[in-house]
Amino acid sequence: MTFNEAYSNEFKVFSEEIYHKIKSFKGCLHLEIYRDLDHPEVFFSYSHWTSEDKLNEYRKSEFFRGAWTKIKAWFSFPAEAWSLDKVI
Repeated sequence: MTFNEAYSNEFKVFSEEIYHKIKSFKGCLHLEIYRDLDHPEVFFSYSHWTSEDKLNEYRKSEFFRGAWTKIKAWFSFPAEAWSLDKVI
């Protein structure tokens, strides 16, 4: 996620506030938020879910819609998301 510079610290604070709420969603096994060292307006979230269905339940939740609506206005570029399979 790439934020307008004015909102990068605001997102950091917001992510700290909602971290435990996300982690408490049924199916969330792991969550980390990273910030690019050279580009402090760029953040990555890295999460593990028990299944894609549980991830999709989270994405369809009222909580996610509210949080996404708030931070989407702060983006300087559209966010990207990937679902991955572990190879090794």
